[in-house]
Amino acid sequence: MAAPVGHIFLALLLLNNYLPERNKGKFIVGTSFPDIRYISKKTNRETTHRKSVTLQDVQQEPSDFQAGFLFHSLVDETREAYMEKHKVYDMAPKSKYTSFVLKFFEDQLLYNKVKDWPQITKYFDTIQEEEKTFGIEEQKIKRWHRFLKLYCKKQTSMKNLINLYFVCSYLYLPPTLCKAAASVMYSLSLFPAPVKEMIEVMEKVEGNEKLKKIILNFYETFEQEILKNEA
Repeated sequence: MAAPVGHIFLALLLLNNYLPERNKGKFIVGTSFPDIRYISKKTNRETTHRKSVTLQDVQQEPSDFQAGFLFHSLVDETREAYMEKHKVYDMAPKSKYTSFVLKFFEDQLLYNKVKDWPQITKYFDTIQEEEKTFGIEEQKIKRWHRFLKLYCKKQTSMKNLINLYFVCSYLYLPPTLCKAAASVMYSLSLFPAPVKEMIEVMEKVEGNEKLKKIILNFYETFEQEILKNEA
């Protein structure tokens, strides 16, 4: 499973090369939507993810939002197969947070390869009607959009990770208060145990050049990979 920046990076690749006529905003909101389950605990993965999605399925879907929604699952399945094939999880530090940290690390590597983040974050100002059809409270959809705007607003970093931890853990608090709490904890190194472990794993991952090369290769060859699977 990829993280927000990874999904958006590949969505832009697909939109530019295969779906130039699509509404970019609706597609990106659609492809970012499925992971709302992380804040909507009653929403299971099967509700927002589909199995065995193909590029043709995405291309033939008439709805821009639904096309993006399907593309999310195509990315997740293709990425997971690639990571297992290249034994990425065997190379990474052993932790229950390894999968999360690897996705965050991928987003660090990809962030500056996308040039129009100010425009992309604006897409999350609008709730799409199709988002309301999954039985998820509209307030949670708004919180998910808020999270995505915050996540994509600037280059990911350890400080931002702590900020995101607060946003995800304390959804009822305003973002400014979360940011202030994160800044204090970061400056004083007063991290919750899960964050401490994530930071330790990230430091090891960041120093692994072989791992970095394998991860970047996935995103650089993604187009060839999905075309090969269509054959």
